[in-house]
Amino acid sequence: MYISSYSPLTFQSPDRQNGQAREIKMQSMLFMLERAPPLITESETIRHDYESVKALFRPDQRRIIEFRHNFLDLILRIYELILSIMTLSKCGNVVKIEANIRHLLYLNSVSGDIFDVWKRTSRHAIRVVFKSLYYLAHLPMATDDERKLIKELVQWAKAENSKWDIQMTEEDLAHL
Repeated sequence: MYISSYSPLTFQSPDRQNGQAREIKMQSMLFMLERAPPLITESETIRHDYESVKALFRPDQRRIIEFRHNFLDLILRIYELILSIMTLSKCGNVVKIEANIRHLLYLNSVSGDIFDVWKRTSRHAIRVVFKSLYYLAHLPMATDDERKLIKELVQWAKAENSKWDIQMTEEDLAHL
């Protein structure tokens, strides 16, 4: 197999039809949607346990733990958001997804020596947060309250972007 014949973005064979690719994506989304709820429950239990002991950690340690936890929670919930966009259906986790994105972006602006170095090694995760913000901003079906929450998040992100250690590009900002 000659690896360069695959798309670098999707690792998809050039001879695969787009319909097949969409079907495989849909199957992957459904697979994750089926398996995410118990993982989300476990994650929430871990978060609750962390809250009871977080005072034992140094500030940079807390920020790293919170970033990793919120990122995991976002990843577990993002499949529903993407599926909602693909199928033009309602997303039930808009508020939690928005809260995760907001907290992760907030942590992107907070610095301490250790956390700052750690963020530089986690650039990909921050880029995923930016992409998640884009998906949330383009959610086709949302209640008025959810739409307002999303709009406020986008406005806040645009205003705060210049203060972040890792920033969205002008092109990213324009697409929001």
